[in-house]
Amino acid sequence: MPIHKQGVYSVYPTPGGLPVTEAKAETVMSLPMHPYLTEDHQDQIIAAIRSHVLKNR
Repeated sequence: MPIHKQGVYSVYPTPGGLPVTEAKAETVMSLPMHPYLTEDHQDQIIAAIRSHVLKNR
């Protein structure tokens, strides 16, 4: 979801929208990345990506 469409940013109007951002949001996958990801969470993320790739071949 583009950041400008998230609830916390709804108070900042975007006249005419942000068409490039909206188009990219349809094709770009954002992954959680931070130094506190446990190995279990990393495994869950990897499994979800593998599942998505296999379903969308």
